[in-house]
Amino acid sequence: MSTPKREETANHAGLTGLPGTSGLPALRAAVIQVEQLCAVEDPAGPLEACAAILQAQAHGRPALEARVRLAYAWGLVEQRPSEARVQIDAAAKQAKIAGDAGLQAHAQCLSGRLAVGQSDAPTTLRCGHQALKLAQAAAVTEHIVHAHSLIGIAHLLVGDHARALVHQEEVLRHLEAVQSPSLKTVLLCDVGASFNDFGTPDDARTFLERALTLVHTHALHFSSILVRENLGRTLLQLGEHAAGTALLQEGLTRAVAGGYTRWEAYIRCTLGEHLVMQGHVDEGYAHLQQAVAASRKGEDPLLTSVTLSTLGRALRHLGQLEKAQVYLRDALRVAQEAALLGPCKLAHQELSGVLAQRQEYRAALQHFQQYHELAMKVQLEESRRHAQLLVLQQDLDREREQSEAQRRVNRELREAHARMQEQAAQLSRLANEDPLTGLANRRQFLSQLAESLTGDQAVAVMLVDVDHFKRINDKYGHPAGDQVLRRLGQILQQHTRVKDVVARIGGEEFAVLLKGTLAAAARTTAERMRAAVAQEAWPILTEGEAVTVSVGVAHSEDGRDERQLMVLGDRRLYRAKHQGRNQVV
Repeated sequence: MSTPKREETANHAGLTGLPGTSGLPALRAAVIQVEQLCAVEDPAGPLEACAAILQAQAHGRPALEARVRLAYAWGLVEQRPSEARVQIDAAAKQAKIAGDAGLQAHAQCLSGRLAVGQSDAPTTLRCGHQALKLAQAAAVTEHIVHAHSLIGIAHLLVGDHARALVHQEEVLRHLEAVQSPSLKTVLLCDVGASFNDFGTPDDARTFLERALTLVHTHALHFSSILVRENLGRTLLQLGEHAAGTALLQEGLTRAVAGGYTRWEAYIRCTLGEHLVMQGHVDEGYAHLQQAVAASRKGEDPLLTSVTLSTLGRALRHLGQLEKAQVYLRDALRVAQEAALLGPCKLAHQELSGVLAQRQEYRAALQHFQQYHELAMKVQLEESRRHAQLLVLQQDLDREREQSEAQRRVNRELREAHARMQEQAAQLSRLANEDPLTGLANRRQFLSQLAESLTGDQAVAVMLVDVDHFKRINDKYGHPAGDQVLRRLGQILQQHTRVKDVVARIGGEEFAVLLKGTLAAAARTTAERMRAAVAQEAWPILTEGEAVTVSVGVAHSEDGRDERQLMVLGDRRLYRAKHQGRNQVV
């Protein structure tokens, strides 16, 4: 499995400017332009990327720099993986500086793709898990799905189909949420290749055909090579030789035109061997020779050795044993120089067969023995890698469990803190609020009064008492009396300002603190309050029955001691009651 070019582009509406202009909007526009150029594999992409990186550095914008580097790296993974590694590492550093978990997840996904190209299961697994953790923190669905796919591939590389299937199911569960056609195409190819590994090519075909539809719909370029190569091989496995060959030919044409030498070698190798086996000897042989040339050009010893072995196997099938032996010895040499156990094993196996057909039995036996020894080593190496991956997976699982446990503890602590804050607020309300009316209580009123008197502002205190309230309770019951008190509190509040304080300080007694108010204005306000209460309609009382209040007003002109003002207000309230009630004194 390999990494595609990044064909999707970011949608940043409203950003204008050219890469060469100055200013942050122009820089953002330059970043978008780089993403667009790299998406269509325009040769100008790398040049514009370099310019945009310099602009991002000059503006001190690490997140934008990371975006450019990741777009650039996406186009380097296939042809120049070492350069891609440099860009990915630099992007990861800038993403970390920017504190952007989504960009960090993207960098880990690209690192995982590089590891897949090297069949490095532990690194693929580690990158996949890191990407998953970061993507989940950033809530970036595309990177979450990509990370699951990488983890699944890592397990496939060591033959752990059960674990691989778990993560492929996660990919399928969230695949429709992926908006990027390019990424969705790659993920469908990953799933298709996985089903081929599971031994179910019919299922693989289903997903690869969906990927081909995306390629046609969105005119994707590199992904068209990837999809056609995967689907072509799958159709050959299913015995649909004409359709499979046609797809491989189409993929080859695009790989050659795009300069993707590795993919040219892959496809020519598959196509050439198939054509030879189907009797199209000359055409197949030509493809195999060109596959060898392409693999050597790509300086990939693994691909070169496997391609040479494939050519040798085809020549053996044609009965050209001497030529086959030459290519197989060359394949063995390349593999040995690069210390590649698998390709060495393959070359020894094919050489043993060729030499046996040439009746060179002693030499054939030697190669067979070496093949057998290498097969044991490869099996041991695969077992070691599998065990290593299991240990790594256990470590990652334990780290994830610890992280989840810590998150649970943190969540529980936050919830406990919130409960404590709520309890503290409730206690504060209980300490300072009247439970029946929701107004301030006596304690809060006296505190506000004392605070107001510390300055030199004019302050008025009104004590308000319901006239004949006991009659209301006796006649209509306490629930009706409570309703009268609650409504009375609302009326008083309607005639005060936000900075003033209305409190219930006793059974049917209220207090009002008017801040910054002269004595005459205070008396006027008190009169308006009294009149509003007298004019209020009271549905809970018998028609025509009214509720009235008596009000005593004291002012800071009479003294600036809170106790003195409360006593004075109480005396004047008593006088209002004594003089006939429903009045202000």
